[in-house]
Amino acid sequence: MKKTSIKEIFKHEALHFTPWLSNNLSKLGSILNKKFELIETEKSIGSKRLDILLKDEDNNEVAIENQYGISDFNHLGKILTYLVGSNANEIIWIAEKFHQVHLDALKWLNINKEDIFFRAISVVNPENNKEKNQEKIFFTEPIVYGDVKEGDILDALNCEKKVFMDKELKKLMEMYESEKPKAHAVQYGVITGSFQYWIWTRDKKRTLFNKYF
Repeated sequence: MKKTSIKEIFKHEALHFTPWLSNNLSKLGSILNKKFELIETEKSIGSKRLDILLKDEDNNEVAIENQYGISDFNHLGKILTYLVGSNANEIIWIAEKFHQVHLDALKWLNINKEDIFFRAISVVNPENNKEKNQEKIFFTEPIVYGDVKEGDILDALNCEKKVFMDKELKKLMEMYESEKPKAHAVQYGVITGSFQYWIWTRDKKRTLFNKYF
């Protein structure tokens, strides 16, 4: 299932998404099998503001850092600020997708900071949420940026056509990225023009190209 931006429903993170999440903690708690109670939103820590501070059923403090889009180093830096500026036993980074390097950083922190647990969670606005229903928003294990799976529906570059991700296309993408390690077959849910051209040049009869594009 293709994911659409959370910003389509919550235009401003601090003004709209953070208050919604603070009133819908059960949605986050359901995937973590925990119950949370709100302590404070927009809590000042040093020069930064922590989006949400919670406590769990064991009375441990939990810090929440929200982010639209794909994880970045700015928000990783904020998380490190909360590491030294709060009493949190757990820090949860919420974004739509995560770069693998940021997931690796959280893994490293979990190994080297045994008194605090770092967690990444993806927030999802499903494509079928045309009516922009907030109830359809859900949380899941971290979605890795650039990681496409069979069954995904992708956009083709410079056209409105939707491309269904089947086993054959996934194999072609893997071949392309193995031949061109710095290239991407898909970026931001869109099939890149360089990948399409690669298929065009390899497929003399245009069978595959016409199948997908």
